[in-house]
Amino acid sequence: MFIEKVMSRFTLRFIFFCLILIKVEAISNYTKLEQIIPLQQQAIAYYNSGGSFKTFESSVYSGITVKGNLEQAIDSFKKAYEIAPERLDFIYSIASLQVLSGNLDAAESTYLGIEEKAPNDLAVLTYETAYALIWGESGEYSYYAQKLAQLKNPDVSKMQTAIQIAANSFNLKINYQLPLSSKVESGVAIVILGYALNPDGSMDKKLIERLKAGLLAAKAYPNTPLIVSGGVAQSGVTEAYTMQKWLKINGISQNRIIIEDKSFDTLTNAINTMQILQEKHLDKVILVSSANHIRRATALFQEVATVDNLSVKVIDTLAAQDKNELTRLAPNEIEKALIIRDTLRAAGLWALPGMVR
Repeated sequence: MFIEKVMSRFTLRFIFFCLILIKVEAISNYTKLEQIIPLQQQAIAYYNSGGSFKTFESSVYSGITVKGNLEQAIDSFKKAYEIAPERLDFIYSIASLQVLSGNLDAAESTYLGIEEKAPNDLAVLTYETAYALIWGESGEYSYYAQKLAQLKNPDVSKMQTAIQIAANSFNLKINYQLPLSSKVESGVAIVILGYALNPDGSMDKKLIERLKAGLLAAKAYPNTPLIVSGGVAQSGVTEAYTMQKWLKINGISQNRIIIEDKSFDTLTNAINTMQILQEKHLDKVILVSSANHIRRATALFQEVATVDNLSVKVIDTLAAQDKNELTRLAPNEIEKALIIRDTLRAAGLWALPGMVR
């Protein structure tokens, strides 16, 4: 009887102690969350605004539009990760932004750090495999490709396909004249991708050159619809609206022009345009953009079609002339890294908290 009383008291004390621990942990987690949320929101805000994309383009890479302050976004995610080192999504975000900012050495180091923490994580092995195509030797690629293939995860094949689509785009030929390889107008749409407008709503020269290339395609395929894609607004007008207006002035019937004005980057160009293609029962795309953008855009359109199980294919590409740039015959490391980053975003690997695809 005495032993039972002692055990009963011990059990009650143990339960009481456990409840205290649970309460302390809950308070700690709540405090941690209170610190993390503002940093997370701050990082997303810095990502979305606060920088000069034209300065970024001239100093890092001329085929991508960046409106945010990437260094401040990275710093905010680093502070959040220091508070919650179990949150791998924060460090994945850091690596993704390091790629976007052109700091590939830092990104490689960050991914290696993730691998040490989570050696069998699908995302890190996918990134390591893909980026080994550009910053590693063939042995490194084979090593990570084998590790990825051995994972017992149903999404492995999807990631392998995305890596292959990205790699195939590295060898895409830049066409300044429409090849007219099929010369079949049934089911074809000409898709012209937008470019950031000037603050007063006027078009940048890059966008005008894309429209000139699209006009050539429209004349070569006189019975095909044109989709103008771009939703970021300046002074009350979107890219797609100004593109439609330019095409009408230059002789294209408004009945041929379809406006896609919800997109804010190349990936959403692809996602939103695919929806229009489905609705219009169109399955062939002639994709028009700048020479330094066409490879990445083609990869994203093909990946989105694959993920959404669509039969849509990019049958031809047409690059706009840009005499102010010396367009490379082959992509450099930064362009390849951005192609990989965004193709894997399209496949579902998108780390920035609160943002999808």
